[in-house]
Amino acid sequence: MLPRAWSEGQIVVQAVVAAQTPALHAAVTECVDIVGLDPTFAEVPENTVGELVEQSVAEEAQERGFRMRSIHVGPAEELAGYFHLMEDVPNAGDAWLSILAIRPRFRRSGVGTTLIKSLKSVLAAQGFRFALARVYLANVPALQFWTRLGFTEIVPHRGDYIGHDLGKPCVVLRASLGG
Repeated sequence: MLPRAWSEGQIVVQAVVAAQTPALHAAVTECVDIVGLDPTFAEVPENTVGELVEQSVAEEAQERGFRMRSIHVGPAEELAGYFHLMEDVPNAGDAWLSILAIRPRFRRSGVGTTLIKSLKSVLAAQGFRFALARVYLANVPALQFWTRLGFTEIVPHRGDYIGHDLGKPCVVLRASLGG
C-alpha cells in the first residue's frame, strides 16, 4: 500500500482529500499546454477530478487500489501537481502510473525527477516489482524524462490498461524496482 504521505528533498507528497479538488483541477487545467503531445491532458470538468479524488479516498483502506497523491514544493508547500497510480495493474507487483501532472512553472525544476526517484524507492519498499507508465510517442520530452529515470523496457500491450483509447501511438515503459 502506498504511504499516505512522505517527503524527499524539496517535495512533500500527500494523499489527496476532497477539499483539494478545485486546486487539483486547476493544476491539470494548466497542463493543457501539452495536449498536442499527450491527449491525457485535454481539459476535463472539475467533477471528473473530484470523482478521481473520491475513488482514491474510498480505496485508501484497501491493501491495493487506486491512489492519488498531491505534490507540494517549498516551505509553503505550494501545489506543484499530482499523480495517480493503480496498484497491481496490469499484474500483481506492478504499479501503473496513470498520470503525472506537473504545473508548467514547476517543470524542469527537478520536482518530477525527485518525485519519480522517491516514488520508485517507496514502491520497492512496499514490495512492488515494477513501475509502468504510458507515454505518447509524440511527447519526446516525456520519453526522455521516463527513460532517463530507468523506464527503459517497452511492455507489449493492447489498448490502454486504464480503459482509455485516445487514438494516439503510445508505448508502455517499465522500470524494475530492484526486487
